[in-house]
Formats: sequence, C-alpha cells, structure tokens
Amino acid sequence: MLSIVAYLKAEAKLSVEQACHLACVSRRTYYYWLAKGDDCDVDRRKLNTKANNPERKPPPWALPEEAVQQIKDLLCSPEYVDLSIEQIYYKELAKGKKYCSLRTMQRIAAQMRSSDGGHQHRQRQSRKKPQGYVATRPCSVLCWDITYLGTYTGRHLYLYTVIDLFSRYILGHQVFEKQTATNAYAFLKGVLDKHQIKHTGAVLHSDNGSQMKAQGVKKLLESYGVKESHSRPSVSDDNAFMESFYHTLKTAQGLGKHVFKDGDIDTANRVVSKLIAEYHNRCHSGIGFVTPEARFQGKDREMIDAFNQADTAYAEANPERFRNHPRRAALRKVAPAPVLNPSVDRECLEVGRDKTSQSK
Repeated sequence: MLSIVAYLKAEAKLSVEQACHLACVSRRTYYYWLAKGDDCDVDRRKLNTKANNPERKPPPWALPEEAVQQIKDLLCSPEYVDLSIEQIYYKELAKGKKYCSLRTMQRIAAQMRSSDGGHQHRQRQSRKKPQGYVATRPCSVLCWDITYLGTYTGRHLYLYTVIDLFSRYILGHQVFEKQTATNAYAFLKGVLDKHQIKHTGAVLHSDNGSQMKAQGVKKLLESYGVKESHSRPSVSDDNAFMESFYHTLKTAQGLGKHVFKDGDIDTANRVVSKLIAEYHNRCHSGIGFVTPEARFQGKDREMIDAFNQADTAYAEANPERFRNHPRRAALRKVAPAPVLNPSVDRECLEVGRDKTSQSK
C-alpha cells in the first residue's frame, strides 16, 4: 500500500491526500504505516474482520449468542408479530424486561431481514384461514363491519351494518359520529334483541377492528350465546360479503356520492335506510337472483317457481326459437346454502340446520 501511494506521488505528481484517496486509504493510516517502517504493502485492514479471521474474539460488550437468539424469538413471537420494533421494545420495557438497547434490537431485526431474503424484519407466523361456516337458515351466520361516509368538512360518519349471510338481508344498520366500543355494543345488542338471536347457536363474523374485539362486545356475545369469528389481519376476502355489500351500496346505489354535514346523523340514517330498502328488493346474483327480502321471509321458492313458469310459457309460445335447441335449459333451483370462508383443508360447519332437516 505504501508503494502505491509513493508511485502516485512520484509519477502522477499528486499530493498525499489525493494519492491516499485514490488508494482508498486514509491519510492518517498512511502516516501510521510510514512511521511503523515495516512491510505494509499488504492491506492489513481487512485481515482482522470476522469473515477473514473467524477466531477473532468478540468485544467484551457484545451480546452473547443466547441473548441474541432470545431477542430473535421475541421478535417472532405471535404476540409481537404485527408490531414494530419500537413497540416491542417499549412493551417489554413496561414489563420491566430489557434485553438490549433499542438500536441493538433494530440491528438484529435488520440482520434477520437480510438473512430472510429481503422480506419483513421478522418472520411472520403463518395464519390459517378462519373456520368456515355454512348458513342453512336465516339469522344463523351473521357478518358485520363499519364503513366511512363522507362529510363536507373532511371528517367522517360511520355506518355500522349487520348482514344475514343466508339471505343477504340487512338485519340492522345505524350511522354514528364516532367509532367506539360503546356504540358497537349498543348497536349489536339492538340487532340481536330485534331478531331474537339469543342462544340459537348463531355465528357473528367480523374483521379485527378494535370495536369488534372490545371486551364489552365479547361479553355481550357470550351472554347471548353467539360464537365469534374473525378475519385474518389485513385480509379483506375473509369478510367478502360485507365488502361486496358496501361496494353495491356505494357504487350501484350511489351512497358514495352523498356528502353529509358534519354530525348530521339523522339525514345520514334516512338516506341509508332508503337505499337499504331498495337493496332488499334488488335481485341478488348470489342467491339465485331472488331478492334478499324474499329469501329472508322464505318466499324465494315462489320467485323461483315464477321464473320457471315464465321460461316454460315462453318456450311453448315460441317453439320456432328452439328448433335447434329442443332441450331447454334446466329448471332453476333454489340457491344452495352459502358458505363463509370456504376452505379445502378445513371442514365447514353447518349452522342453523335443525334436527328434522338433519334426519332427512
């Protein structure tokens, strides 16, 4: 290395600083080697690295391997798998546990990310799809969610909705000014009491919102004998029926174009009630193109029979249109029982089938 710097100085007429810069060595190191006087043509800076010198002892302040592994296990634990490094650090600090400094924990997480092929800083646990349920009658499997309604001030109103999976009928809806566990408790209690859903073996599915998993809501469902079901975090298709309903309500029925005054709950409730009444009389593709109201009231068979009679009458009145197709399409049937979160590897539980239907 000394000979390279000397060559650059002599032949290229460079200063010591310029020659050291081209040789990728600091000027201080160059003068140290020059004062030492021994053979320093070999770059000794790389010889003391851990890769080139595996037997090099770690510094006394380094964390032992057991402590590093303990921190890695902590970052991968199910309790902390969805939290940031800072949140994990201070949650453990609040418990009186300190494993290392925050910067050291962040560095260990970065090493895990680089060794994991550039993925997230901690190894996320695989989450299984939630238990599937088959709705065989009204009010057996329910889904609920909260969506935003726009206001002129840029704030939001919040629409709470419960849908019956069997019929896609809206069992209850209400607009609130805020998202709170108190509002969720009052709303769900009103819906369960209105439809007498108490100790009937019903299932209520929702996402992982703080209102859905509040202690008051959990105790309410336990007292009413309603089983809880929750989506996986950040997975929207686990609650696809609610997402589909909100999309229909906001796009096809125009709720998304309405802008309300800030805090005008009464107007918002009137608009939503009107649109949902129209929705109940829309032919729904998911239930055989009968209306949610007809299926909820058990009149879907009448609509299916009317469809079949109209098809048959048209075919008999217009035989020339079926010369090349003597066999008409099969008769329409009542839509099968819908399935919440169907899964291949997990059996779906039937909810709402009584003993008489089971014996048949």
